[in-house]
Amino acid sequence: MASPSSLKYLIVFRNLIRPELIRTVHMYRLENGEEMEVEREFVFHKEMDYEEISLCKVFTLQKFEVCSYFEGLVNGVWLCIFVFDVDCWSSNDLDRLPTVLAVLLMVKCLKYPHVHCT
Repeated sequence: MASPSSLKYLIVFRNLIRPELIRTVHMYRLENGEEMEVEREFVFHKEMDYEEISLCKVFTLQKFEVCSYFEGLVNGVWLCIFVFDVDCWSSNDLDRLPTVLAVLLMVKCLKYPHVHCT
């Protein structure tokens, strides 16, 4: 990303056929007011490590309004397991954080100690 940005939305999906596959869709608000969408897919290994894999774009957030009601909804083989909306987020929502996101953060902290991990 060339210009500074802030996370606006994060939606996390788990594959119903291959549960080791996790797909995330991030919407960033850029400094100039525009929005940029990023979609990523990860495969989790038994030894608690993960890797990002190449993917074909499946989702788009620009066509609808993101809301917490997406959690639990199925889109094809993808189950929505988490929705973050910066405008609705509260610290009480940390209890809803899926384990897979905690693993992503923990592995990143171990590999990249300079990352702020609180």
